[in-house]
Amino acid sequence: MLVAVVLNVSSFLLVMLPSLLSLAIIETQPLNVISVVALVHACVGALCMILGAGVVASWHLQSSTQGCVKRRRMMRLVLVLWLSAFVVGVVLYAFLNTSFSI
Repeated sequence: MLVAVVLNVSSFLLVMLPSLLSLAIIETQPLNVISVVALVHACVGALCMILGAGVVASWHLQSSTQGCVKRRRMMRLVLVLWLSAFVVGVVLYAFLNTSFSI
């Protein structure tokens, strides 16, 4: 889980953040579909990264693995959020890099 969180944060810092910043600079319209999709993706992804880091940090502070059963609900929430961010990210990619539009 620690490796997944580190890879997620790394991919955010190296790829997604520069892309989000360049998209924010390029966009001049107040709100369009791409802006809303990017904002939703960024918010859900940020929440997922924070909660995932919290789960990993709480595991790191435990000496046994028994505590992970108590965090099952939180882990499911992180999974649902991550899948949501992934799907919205794929939609955002389709908007930006293909002729896909609504």
